[in-house]
Amino acid sequence: MKTKMLLIAPLFFLCVHVSAQYSSAVGLRFGYPASVSYKKFLNDKNAIELMAGIYFSDINLGAIYEIHTDIESIDNLKWYYGGGVQVGLYNNFSSSGVAVGLSGVLGLDYVFDDLPLNLSLDIMPTFFLKGSGYTNGYYNGLDSYGALSARYVLGSDK
Repeated sequence: MKTKMLLIAPLFFLCVHVSAQYSSAVGLRFGYPASVSYKKFLNDKNAIELMAGIYFSDINLGAIYEIHTDIESIDNLKWYYGGGVQVGLYNNFSSSGVAVGLSGVLGLDYVFDDLPLNLSLDIMPTFFLKGSGYTNGYYNGLDSYGALSARYVLGSDK
């Protein structure tokens, strides 16, 4: 019994002592495309988010610089904005190639006090430059993506 308690106690401590300001988190973006997401805070307000997603035979990679601002009326809730790049690698019936896009982001970010969990909801308008070899218009021009992200908090500032 004591051995089990020694194994369980660190997990309990990890779950209960997560601070409202996290330093990094990894999880999933449930949107288009569904992606793996890693967010790393550089300081109290600035973060970098890296994403990698798959949609059928397409692969999407992205990097976004985000600026977070507290919402004073709700503890642990921040709004954020920023920008970055997206790269689409596509291969379908009519063509294949690479497309590069410039993205903006606007969203809400919440971290739980008692759980190592971060949730965010955002919209990410992206302007894709014409993709190489792509003829039917996808990855070409303005598009907009939204997502709900759920991430496991890896480190906290407290």
